Amino acid sequence: EEAAYFVRNSNAVELLVIHKDPETIKNQAEADELVRLVGTLDTETLGVEIGIKPVRGDLLRASAAIATEESIGTIVVTLPKRSATRPFSKIPSILNSLATANVPVLLTRGDARFNTIVAPARRTVSGDVAGRAAIDIAKRAGTRVIGVAVASPVFMGRDDLKEKRAATAWLRREAAVQDVEVERHVVRGNPVKVLASVTRSDTLLVVSMPPMPVSRFNPGLAVWAAARGEGSVLFVPVSE
Repeated sequence: EEAAYFVRNSNAVELLVIHKDPETIKNQAEADELVRLVGTLDTETLGVEIGIKPVRGDLLRASAAIATEESIGTIVVTLPKRSATRPFSKIPSILNSLATANVPVLLTRGDARFNTIVAPARRTVSGDVAGRAAIDIAKRAGTRVIGVAVASPVFMGRDDLKEKRAATAWLRREAAVQDVEVERHVVRGNPVKVLASVTRSDTLLVVSMPPMPVSRFNPGLAVWAAARGEGSVLFVPVSE
């Protein structure tokens, strides 16, 4: 349902559902259940046109290949549950598998609707890309943006609080052009913890795509925040 909601609030005209070809599944009960689930997808219920495409092989790599051949706006993937041994919820491997598609990737935790869009406010190329994407989504969804900027603790020596406030002020000015409300959230602390504290199950966190390939050992702030938060996360690619 979240994928359908995302489609309804975008320029997309269709939700393309990619699934494993039942003929490649050895367990007949699993194959039958997949056929049943696909059969429940209904255009009238979801409110969007639906396309169905069975594929062979790895679903992520197949999705990336289809995105390079067809006009695909965003790839939607269910975000696996995190655990103590896998704190990133396999996010690096998912993003690496979809890297060749060069389109936004929505990692969904399944909530049907976004009531708030959260965007880290940073005056960098990648920060501006994510901020503008957050504003566009909020405009279409009729919701607000929380612009989060995290300043360094005072004991670290560099006082960048004024710089962070300026970044959220820029985000508010950009949003005002589209009549989108921005709530500024500027605090000192740990960026991952702060972002996780403002993301709930009904929020969408919009971040820039980390450099590829994404490391499993040092995946970057965006992946850490995605893993620690409660809501869905949209990774937006940054053009060179």
